[in-house]
Amino acid sequence: MTSMLKNKRGFTLIEIVVALLVLSIASTVIFEGFSVGFRNARTADDFAQAVLIAQSKLAPTGVAEPLSAGTTSGEELDKYSWTVTVNAIDITELAADDGTTPSQLRPFSVAVDVIWSDGGTKRTVSLSTLRLASQ
Repeated sequence: MTSMLKNKRGFTLIEIVVALLVLSIASTVIFEGFSVGFRNARTADDFAQAVLIAQSKLAPTGVAEPLSAGTTSGEELDKYSWTVTVNAIDITELAADDGTTPSQLRPFSVAVDVIWSDGGTKRTVSLSTLRLASQ
């Protein structure tokens, strides 16, 4: 009877504790990986949304409305604040020797900045272009 009991030994308490410890460490690492992945996906979505907002503010400038130097700003989706800055570019150095300008079009620099906060970190997306307008 005693030889029968010796052959039917189970796991010891130490083996079970070690197995649970390994399982808990592995699951912590896996869950942390998922957490980082979800956080990165949310950040990428925020950047994509900010680029869409910047493009939507940059596209009509000088097309739907006339160009004039100045700054406008506003908010979108209660999270993103945007600023459109239009500056006239000085072209006097491009003038010919006789004092005439090479064109009747005047270049403007148009820049859009979109700013939002992501968990205490301030993030920014900036787009800029040049537009021509008649003088």
